[in-house]
Amino acid sequence: MYYGEELGMRTTEPARKEDVQDPIGKIGWPEEKGRDGERTPMQWDASTNAGFQRLAAPVCPGRQRLHI
Repeated sequence: MYYGEELGMRTTEPARKEDVQDPIGKIGWPEEKGRDGERTPMQWDASTNAGFQRLAAPVCPGRQRLHI
């Protein structure tokens, strides 16, 4: 089981190359989109930032119903 999988969190691949932060994704775009989709914050609640004051990565869609 992976981080967040028990909550039903999904991997969200970046839609644009400009959104990619992972070096592997930058080099291999568009075939390899990197690991950014797996690096979303754990969703603590249904708020806009999923319980965080500031975010370094976007929150996974579905935080309104998939959170701790």
